[in-house]
Amino acid sequence: EVKSKTIYSDLGLGETTKADVIVDGKTAADFTVKKGDDTKLEASGNGVLVEAFVDNDDNVTLVVINTYVGEISKVTAAKDGDDRYVTVDGKKFETESFEKDDVVLYTMADGEIQTMTLAEVVAGVEVTKTTGDSSFVADGETYKYSAKMSNKGDVKVDSVLDLYLDSYGYVI
Repeated sequence: EVKSKTIYSDLGLGETTKADVIVDGKTAADFTVKKGDDTKLEASGNGVLVEAFVDNDDNVTLVVINTYVGEISKVTAAKDGDDRYVTVDGKKFETESFEKDDVVLYTMADGEIQTMTLAEVVAGVEVTKTTGDSSFVADGETYKYSAKMSNKGDVKVDSVLDLYLDSYGYVI
């Protein structure tokens, strides 16, 4: 999560500024960047990349890039001049990498997949403690949830799970 005051300080601003916000390639609500303000950018969170840009006129743009997880449902071979592509969550992505059933991490812009990598898996861990909606302990290691983790209810004490981690080490 990123706070208004952190962006203000990091960009070296001298006055309160309205920032344009772009989430996954789409314009979102403006965000006020202000000295000493603890307001969190709503679109931020664990595993979410927030890039802040300021131009010569002190116009601020915040670009938010979410990481999503999915399983490759189909691989389509290259033919008739078309490149090979994979399908994940109903979306196609041109690549020579990945096979059916691979679990991948991907980013989006304007409804299209922009990047894709294989998700890191931590196989067969036993959950020994849960701490609300933020983290849990499995095999002696504390894991925090990604902002895009949707099935936190599956994480219960004594369950044995395969965990998929995003590039920041959060369970996605």
